[in-house]
Amino acid sequence: MVVAILSIIWSTLWLRAVFSGIVSWHWLAALLLLNIVTLLVYRADKLAALRRGWRVSEARLHTLEVLGGWPMAYLARQLFRHKTLKTGFLVSSWLCVLLNLGGTYAMLWIL
Repeated sequence: MVVAILSIIWSTLWLRAVFSGIVSWHWLAALLLLNIVTLLVYRADKLAALRRGWRVSEARLHTLEVLGGWPMAYLARQLFRHKTLKTGFLVSSWLCVLLNLGGTYAMLWIL
């Protein structure tokens, strides 16, 4: 529920920025693409974990989150039941969400 509310707030900030002319709609397209890539990377990592193959580093997963892919990262963790029990990873994920929200707000406020 908290992630849904944060996602709505985040999306509203971006939509407001686009409709007020602060940023181009290209930013929304880039964020959508980033979220799709994030979902696919989490899926690939889950499949690799099941097959004991090459894994995506946690740093790379967190990079995708902090760049704006955190909504899909959360959804992917729930869908694929991936990294849902690793406390350290989850704490870092929440820090990425907070950094992204704060950075988005600050960037749009400054613009």
